[in-house]
Amino acid sequence: MNQIKNKVNCNLNATESREVQIRIIFLRVGEIDTLNEKFFAEILVESKWEEPSLSVEFDLTKEENQFYNEEKELNNPTKYWNPKIYIENALNDPKQTVHHKIKKEILDTKNESNLTEQVNKPKYKFWLYEYRKIKGHFFEKLELDYFPLDVQDLSISVTTFRSNKEVNLIHNKKKPSIVNSNLTIDQNIWHLYQHVEIKTNNDSDFEDTLEPESTTFDKYLKNSIKFPLIMFQCRAARRSGYYFWNAYILIFFITSAVFTTFSIDNDKPHFRLPTTATLLLTSITFRWSYSSRCLPTVNYLTSLDKYSIFSLFLIFLTLMWHGSNKFLLTIFNQQTVYNLDDLFLAFLFILFTLSHIVLFIWLKSANSIRNAMKEKDNKLFKPQTKSCESLLSNEIMIDSNNNNTIMNTKRLSVFSTINNIDAINAGKKKYMMKKATQFKSGLTNIKENNNEKFLSSQA
Repeated sequence: MNQIKNKVNCNLNATESREVQIRIIFLRVGEIDTLNEKFFAEILVESKWEEPSLSVEFDLTKEENQFYNEEKELNNPTKYWNPKIYIENALNDPKQTVHHKIKKEILDTKNESNLTEQVNKPKYKFWLYEYRKIKGHFFEKLELDYFPLDVQDLSISVTTFRSNKEVNLIHNKKKPSIVNSNLTIDQNIWHLYQHVEIKTNNDSDFEDTLEPESTTFDKYLKNSIKFPLIMFQCRAARRSGYYFWNAYILIFFITSAVFTTFSIDNDKPHFRLPTTATLLLTSITFRWSYSSRCLPTVNYLTSLDKYSIFSLFLIFLTLMWHGSNKFLLTIFNQQTVYNLDDLFLAFLFILFTLSHIVLFIWLKSANSIRNAMKEKDNKLFKPQTKSCESLLSNEIMIDSNNNNTIMNTKRLSVFSTINNIDAINAGKKKYMMKKATQFKSGLTNIKENNNEKFLSSQA
């Protein structure tokens, strides 16, 4: 009978999916390679799950150990269940170190109405924490429609080797995922936002849609074989000053020079044509030089591509007009051709001006995306003190640069980094409330002092 019960319990445990809470800390974001569509980052993946069998790791016989939370490092994690987490979009086997700790958490039973239920319920929850510190390159499909005013999603896709029938990945709601924007390497090229957006393959954005012509095997794969996935996205905005001064302005100068060709008499196309053709070839060469050096091969046009191609179109249109002047002189008299030349110049100028108005509206809509990212930062994160920022930066830098320390020191540094980050985030609201009360008390003191001075002056 006992064997049958054990088998039934094993089958029940096998069918139930275990809930694993995950969060990510972006310790450092390095080079974002636009041309090869990848980025370098150093991240810390914290995952935790409930493990009732951890009760043997704590001494619960002593009364003094029964009334407080306790956590300690786990030296032999292989004897316990593990979700087998890995990073799906990691490239070339990044370096990673794995540490574990366990925690005993006292359950809050104050709100329970029935005292008999309180006795029967367990007093503790036992959590197993896994910390994966990963350093390497990660693949990211870049969206370059608004280049060079683009905002890129830098994603870390966390998944497991177990199916969704065994594991359910969710984000940690008590402790948020955060970004350390102070240790971004390419700060002259990118601005890193502090918020992190989280998506799972259970969301509507990740739902797989089957076509009506899908085979029964495709439907079988959709319904049976599915692995949990949770995606953490931080955002980086490109600093566009370099491209405005070295691309937009230069294209503007090259295109504007085409208006100077109208200063040559229209009855001398052999002088106009070489100048316009030189401007056209210069613009083509410039376009190919920056696109091959800065952009990957994509099947759509960026905002800089559209501006460059429209400039080529204006120069080509002018070249065709200058080439047709000799033919027009054979049909109309010279004064009429002069008037037509002035009309074409006015038309070209109006077209040139309208194109820049459209470009301004396009760039303004691209800037609205950046404003939305700033609002998300303001909503999720309140301003923190300089002491907190320096504490976080120093702790992570010490942890990143101590590569020759012993393993125990590395483990302590990982856990202390986590604790310091949590303490900083937890102390933000308390610090703001403390400053507000100090400000109010200061105002009352000033009012009291002013009243005393006024009364003494009246006396």
